[in-house]
Order: sequence, then structure tokens, then C-alpha cells
Amino acid sequence: MNEYFSDVYIPQEVYDEVVTHGEGLSGAKEVKFTDWIKMEMVINEITVDSLCTTLYRGELEAIVLAREKNTLLILDDGRRIARSLGIKIT
Repeated sequence: MNEYFSDVYIPQEVYDEVVTHGEGLSGAKEVKFTDWIKMEMVINEITVDSLCTTLYRGELEAIVLAREKNTLLILDDGRRIARSLGIKIT
């Protein structure tokens, strides 16, 4: 992914899912120690909470973080919600 993007931002919840809860699994060390994957806190928790759906909190935080940073969002789930918020997705 680094060959396509110089920086990749992930929200705290996604970091926790991958690094903390996924310790020892494939990708956990890479996310923890790489300098181009950056963890950022979501500013607007109210928006995350208001999007309560069938998505996991990490996906919701990723959607809100992309909106806050006005950046491209890469995700598997949550495409409909991201589109409804006017976020450009892959």
C-alpha cells in the first residue's frame, strides 16, 4: 500500500483491533512499527455514535476520520454510509 500512498491514517479503534487485540497475527507488527501508517484520534465522537449501524466501531471511526481529514477512504464495509456523507471511496 505504501507504493500507492505516502501516508495511511487509521483511527484508534482500528489500531486497537489490529495491534492490541491482533497481537501476534499477520500485519500487527507492521502496523505498529511502520512510519507511514499513522494512528489518529477521531475528533467528532458524536458523529461516530450517531452512525450506530451494523458496522463495527472501527469502520465507523474510519469513515468519520476520512471526513474530518477530507481524504480518500479505503474500506470493505460501510461504503453506503461513507457515500451518504460525501466521502470519496475506493
